[in-house]
Amino acid sequence: MTTQIDLQNQVEQLQKQLEMMKLQQQIEQMQGSQGGSPSGGAASTVHKKHVKLEATSAKGTVIGQAAASGRATLRDTDGEPIQDQEIIFLVTTSRQEVGRSSTDARGVAEINAGSNIGDPQMWLEALGTGFTAVFQGTKEYYPAEAKASVRASLF
Repeated sequence: MTTQIDLQNQVEQLQKQLEMMKLQQQIEQMQGSQGGSPSGGAASTVHKKHVKLEATSAKGTVIGQAAASGRATLRDTDGEPIQDQEIIFLVTTSRQEVGRSSTDARGVAEINAGSNIGDPQMWLEALGTGFTAVFQGTKEYYPAEAKASVRASLF
């Protein structure tokens, strides 16, 4: 069942992707109107690929040994997983880094803080606002972000 919050997150993600596409088009148009590279040689056009980053709800345990984990999946526009790319996990509002992980062969990056969750205040904030997974992009791929909630369980 898709919730209104999930739909809002999807709309926000699509709006960000559209903004990035428009910005890239403006850059490409500016480069094309200059008629070449700054060094005077022929311009080499690099066509970056768009990606889809999906963050899934993280879970945190608050009784006993506190623990937390999160997951993000990076795929190309054909739905194929993108391997060996770093994903940064942030608390959504403060943008405080929770951790980093590289994508595996399935395009999945996971963080698992185990019983070493760090700053408890940060996790309380994350419970309220969720987390953001960030792919900073490469020469080949555009950057992307995705948001997800943090679910708390007692055990």
